[in-house]
Amino acid sequence: LNAFVKSDELCAGSTWYCAECEREQSAMTSTSISHLPPYLILQLNRFNVLNTGPNRTEKITCPVHIPRHNLDLSCITTGDNTSSYSLCGIIHHSGGIGGGHYTAQTLTEGSWRYYNDTSVIPREPLTSDNGIPGNDSDARSAYVLLYKQDTDTGFI
Repeated sequence: LNAFVKSDELCAGSTWYCAECEREQSAMTSTSISHLPPYLILQLNRFNVLNTGPNRTEKITCPVHIPRHNLDLSCITTGDNTSSYSLCGIIHHSGGIGGGHYTAQTLTEGSWRYYNDTSVIPREPLTSDNGIPGNDSDARSAYVLLYKQDTDTGFI
């Protein structure tokens, strides 16, 4: 999240045109969010394009920290956006860029379920000390994270 809102300098080839002084200027650019949505979908970058030739990619399988509760976005918002989010789903990807398989875990009416093709089984994510639900392979295969705003009282 911090990389998303990191300030960047516009200079040398990506300057900003100032209409007042009528010339290119160096400037700082940044991103912030003014209004938070009731649901948040985070797609993780799990593929890296390599500079070794055309169509060369590698899968990124490092484990990610996945908070189950109290995901705080105040560092990327403006104003009084102090809402926190709770995890309500994970989409997993196994395989590579040329082919793979998707599975999912969702929190539905208070119970966690695991979806794998036609199979749906109860599967409570186990939270380790570092906040990762499930086992290490879950943290390595997480591709999309779904969060629900804690102040939203509706059911999924």
